[in-house]
Amino acid sequence: MMSFLKVWKAPEGAVGRDDFEVCVRNPGENWEPLFVYEAKVDMHHVRQASMAYFDMEGTVEVRVESRKGPVHQIVIRPLSKQIPFDVDGATVTFRLNEPCKLSIEVNGDRFGNLHLFANAREENPPAPDAPNVLYLKPAIHRMEDIYQLVNSPREPGGAAPEVIYFGPGMHYLEETIFRIPSRKTVYLAGGAIVVGSLMCRMSPSAAEGSCICPTFTGFPLSGASGSFIRAI
Repeated sequence: MMSFLKVWKAPEGAVGRDDFEVCVRNPGENWEPLFVYEAKVDMHHVRQASMAYFDMEGTVEVRVESRKGPVHQIVIRPLSKQIPFDVDGATVTFRLNEPCKLSIEVNGDRFGNLHLFANAREENPPAPDAPNVLYLKPAIHRMEDIYQLVNSPREPGGAAPEVIYFGPGMHYLEETIFRIPSRKTVYLAGGAIVVGSLMCRMSPSAAEGSCICPTFTGFPLSGASGSFIRAI
């Protein structure tokens, strides 16, 4: 199988963190740096951690450098993955042979860890200009406007959009919570950051893609039969 690697560019305005430097590559190729985002963890005692992500297929090599100094101890969770690694000073290297979500803890620091999301290669993502897609450019979004657009045909006599597509860039939800309409799919493109929460309640709906949604409430599901969330 040919190895595939996709690194997403961080949008202007993204909040980064410098505890770690993270690079990935296909075996034998040049290292590609990942943007390391600041992530808030622990709802009851909020702390800052690090997060990076990419898409992959086949085998990918990962290099993580701790900016805090030499690595004396490292834990890569989940432990069930049993990922072998090498340590050289402040740098840890390892290989991934499948998509996975990892927590990398250096020198016993469980809360200042690195969340590394190696997502599966996307299959058949929606096209931004497809007739059934409502494409949203980076902006401050009023929910009332989105609801009106998604329930209105794009062309006279046509059907209303089925997919709400957040394009790459910074998106701010003015009302903080976006209640996904019934039988609609929200797609978040790689390189998109949505500041707010997406909620599925009492309706079949979906959220999928590769993005950041920096809130504590995240994606609440309440009585939402037939709903799903994939690769967020």
